[in-house]
Amino acid sequence: MEAGTAWQRWVSDLGLVPHPEGQGCYFAETHRSATMVSTPQGERNASTAIYYLVVKGSISRLHRI
Repeated sequence: MEAGTAWQRWVSDLGLVPHPEGQGCYFAETHRSATMVSTPQGERNASTAIYYLVVKGSISRLHRI
C-alpha cells in the first residue's frame, strides 16, 4: 500500500468522517454511554469514545476534557 493512501484505507475501513473542527482530521464515535450526568451546561452522556485520525501535515487542537 502506498503511504499516500494508507490513511484513506483507515478512513474507509473504520467508517471515519471529516471532523467538523479540523481540516485533515477524521473521526467515528465508537461508544456513547446511556448514563446521563448533570453539568452546568445541562444534561450529557457520562462518556463517549471515538477513533480520531490526524492526517500527516494537518493540525489537531486539543479539546477541553
